[in-house]
Amino acid sequence: MNEDGVVRIWTEVARESKGESVTLAHVCAAAVTLVGVNGVGVTVRVGSSAWATMHATDETASTLEELQVTVGQGPCVDAFSDGGPVLAADLTAREYQLRWPAFAPGALGAGARAIFAVPLQLGAIRWGAMDLYRSVPGGLDPDRLADALAFAECVNILLLDGAGDSAEPTRQHTDRTAHQAEVHQATGMLVVQLGVSAETAFARLRGYAYAHDRKLGDVARDVVARRLRFDTESPDGGGGRGTPGDRDAGRPARGQRRDRLRPPARVRLRARPEVGGGRPGRGRPAAALRYRVAGRRWSTMINTVNRAGLGLPYDEGDENG
Repeated sequence: MNEDGVVRIWTEVARESKGESVTLAHVCAAAVTLVGVNGVGVTVRVGSSAWATMHATDETASTLEELQVTVGQGPCVDAFSDGGPVLAADLTAREYQLRWPAFAPGALGAGARAIFAVPLQLGAIRWGAMDLYRSVPGGLDPDRLADALAFAECVNILLLDGAGDSAEPTRQHTDRTAHQAEVHQATGMLVVQLGVSAETAFARLRGYAYAHDRKLGDVARDVVARRLRFDTESPDGGGGRGTPGDRDAGRPARGQRRDRLRPPARVRLRARPEVGGGRPGRGRPAAALRYRVAGRRWSTMINTVNRAGLGLPYDEGDENG
């Protein structure tokens, strides 16, 4: 970038700071304006496996950062690993759905259609990445990409200088600091509970959050509050269990009829009659349910009585699923 471009970048940062000490919040807000995106997030590597989000301009950016930390994939992870920009102009494209099978659907659900990540590095040393997202598809032209790289350099300067968000006494900063502290504290508690390394403990925490479709910070908060404990029998991170009080909270009283199971909220169901189906000897038709979970189609046969009991939708005219 030429000198005029650098001056333009820092002029916008100064305008955002309004005479205060420059923080990540000011740099990221300026990046939103000049790069032409909806939001920006900055995440850095802590230790050999953990990540920490230093700043996010809005709720969507915060969700995107936490999602990548939880599932361990996404443009931020790739930019950090490869040391170069990662530019996803349309997250609905098959390329990105295959590249980030856990991240891409979640990012779309959060409201992002395009996302761009640039590494934070000095020479061969990398310590994180800056993500920029848009709510509409579209790539970055060379000038906008150059601006994004220049803003990443601004972030590098702040992180090396130790400024970061230290001059940002906002509620967002306080909440984010508390969130990171809870994740680190929960990781430490799992180290003691499970007798494993910090890297393994953090992986278990992430695995549980992903398997149960929860935010990493919420799971960490439950661990710290001792509402959730992990056992040693489930290395995949699914071995968390609630306290006795939590487990009994949703259990029906003796003699009380248990509520019928219902499909998850994310499952879309379509049913149609099948000729010759039904329970043998009862003359009751069955229904073939076609439903979609995380973009995949599945089918099963259930009895109409069970279907009614489960509260599943039944569309006679729907032949395509």
